[in-house]
Amino acid sequence: MEAYDPVFTHLGSGQIGGLTSRGIVPEFIPLPLLVAGGHVEIVESVLAQGGQEKTTLFEAVQNGRHDIVKLVTRHGADPNTVYVERTTLYTAASKGFIEIAELFLDNGADVNHAFCFELTPLHAAIINNSVDMASLLLQRGADLEARDAHGRTPLSRSMERGMDMARLLIEKGVNINSEDKQMNTPLH
Repeated sequence: MEAYDPVFTHLGSGQIGGLTSRGIVPEFIPLPLLVAGGHVEIVESVLAQGGQEKTTLFEAVQNGRHDIVKLVTRHGADPNTVYVERTTLYTAASKGFIEIAELFLDNGADVNHAFCFELTPLHAAIINNSVDMASLLLQRGADLEARDAHGRTPLSRSMERGMDMARLLIEKGVNINSEDKQMNTPLH
């Protein structure tokens, strides 16, 4: 139990304290709770015992836990992991977690992987209106002309988000005359 002392100290009056007073040991505390709480030592222990890397990675990305994403990646988690039809890079991009996106990209994540609606991480950054994330993805090779399921390019999506995003894409050389499936151009 000594390995879990930091958690008990940190959350002595919180959820974990309430659980342990009922005889529930940390191994049975739901992994999402441990990840969201940033309990790196316990998460590392769970991973060392053959814990679920895919679930842990997804929960860490969802909660913006760079420290745990880094830990799970060190334990061999695939940066191209797909969970609920989205890659972890797409999720990081949609939430604006730049450090996490950089970590995935540094570890071989596919910057252009599209999920079922043909949305790429660049589309996610644009939908989230994160110019910094879009800039990072473009620096790492994101496809300026990637089309979603409706044939919309990143520039088409950016027109709904403001001029800064559109300006970035135009500066990077996007085709301003590309048409979607309904023959609309971004400037339409």
